[in-house]
Amino acid sequence: MSLETVVVNLGERSYPVVVGHRAIASLADLIGPAVQRCAVVTQEGIPSDSSLPIESQRFVIERGEKAKTLATIDSLSQGFAEMGL
Repeated sequence: MSLETVVVNLGERSYPVVVGHRAIASLADLIGPAVQRCAVVTQEGIPSDSSLPIESQRFVIERGEKAKTLATIDSLSQGFAEMGL
């Protein structure tokens, strides 16, 4: 599977989400040199390379629909805020 970009359409706040097999390996090329840190959100059972060229933190959520809760969003938001994102 190649990489696919899905745009989350929120008007002026729209942003791209890149998905696909080994997407994390292409992260440095995708984000560009101006980015200093990033959050990697993944789910249980999906390996991800933690040797990124920038400061990063990995956030692991449960698999499936049961993870799509306000509690998960709250937890991620708190983690992002602690990172200064």
